[in-house]
Amino acid sequence: MIRLTPSVYFNPREAGASNNGIIERDNDVVFVDTSEWLKNTEHDLKFLSTKIGKPVRFLINTHHHPDHTFGNQLFTCDIIASYRATEMFKQNETELPTWLKTEKEKEALENLCRVKIAYPNVFVKDKLRLDDSTPLIELTHLGGHTPDSLVVHVPKERVIFTGDLIFQGSHPFLVGSNIDEWINALEWLQKCGAKLFLPGHGNACGVTEVLLMREYLSKFKTNLKSLKSRGLSAKEIAGNPDLLQLPGLDKPQRVQRNVLYQYDKV
Repeated sequence: MIRLTPSVYFNPREAGASNNGIIERDNDVVFVDTSEWLKNTEHDLKFLSTKIGKPVRFLINTHHHPDHTFGNQLFTCDIIASYRATEMFKQNETELPTWLKTEKEKEALENLCRVKIAYPNVFVKDKLRLDDSTPLIELTHLGGHTPDSLVVHVPKERVIFTGDLIFQGSHPFLVGSNIDEWINALEWLQKCGAKLFLPGHGNACGVTEVLLMREYLSKFKTNLKSLKSRGLSAKEIAGNPDLLQLPGLDKPQRVQRNVLYQYDKV
């Protein structure tokens, strides 16, 4: 966990795993996201206990994906998420038995056996201000990556946790995404006044990465639509992703799934 500003700590995890962070306030802290690996969230809580020593007032989930929420069960505080999150969390709970049956890797299976889906209990319709302490924290539901995607802004320090609205250095995961809504969300991020953007995957970055993410999504949609209009099938494009002329990034295997999901939506 790295301290980036007087209030904000950030944990850029390795190998494409999801990031999370802590916002330290006057008398307590606010967690932003957990990890699908319970041991990682347990390590974060140990860091809090030994290095900060303040109680957790809120846990915020930027969206429902397991790599951001499976550690929820380790918290006893209020859990905040978008008003769309409950239906998404139900999907996680429905799919968990299947994941348990299909997981072959021993350590991952042991982790899944410990997981209990812990639902949010405080919801963001459009915006929510956490002004019960300092610094002020603003939550905004934007959608895009998922229907329940929201961002966490600390205006005083011009820092914003973007969740998976930004994938820094890797191809994004577009299964379940609304690309047009996501582009609108990136336009909002560009104008929100933040200078430091903390993505769900990758390293802390500036507004340039917001613009690159927007350019990537526009190119993906435009090129996929063009290839589709030329009569190429989803399988043909997914089998030859170079046709999309996307930048060379980490996690290229995501492109195939993205094409298969988005093909009928462009």
